[in-house]
Amino acid sequence: MIRTKTTFIVGAGASCELQMPSGPELVTRIAQSLDFERYGADLQTRDSVLLMQYLGKAASRVAGGEQAMNAAALRLRTAAKLGGSIDSILEQHSNDQMVLTCGKLAIVHFISQAESKSTLRLSPRVEGDLPMQGTDT
Repeated sequence: MIRTKTTFIVGAGASCELQMPSGPELVTRIAQSLDFERYGADLQTRDSVLLMQYLGKAASRVAGGEQAMNAAALRLRTAAKLGGSIDSILEQHSNDQMVLTCGKLAIVHFISQAESKSTLRLSPRVEGDLPMQGTDT
């Protein structure tokens, strides 16, 4: 059926069926994971630890360092608690490079995580078929 390399761009409705996070779910996960006050405590999450490491590496490349990056993460977390979508939050903070960096790193983290668990596969189950697992649609 599809004989050349093809990229599928999947919208929000279909992407949820492929186990990708919805917009509101993505914002919630980002807000929860940027709670660095839990860092080192029993309540820390794996996502928080990973995001803190990513942001620490990014902070080493900017003025202000880790303290400035953590402050930006807190601003993003506060906005994410109130915002409808990560896109609108990043647009509102478009003049703050640190917030944009935090947001983009968080998006990449959660979308990559979801892609690894998605029913969309690199190769189809049956040759010539679409590379999706499942039978919902």
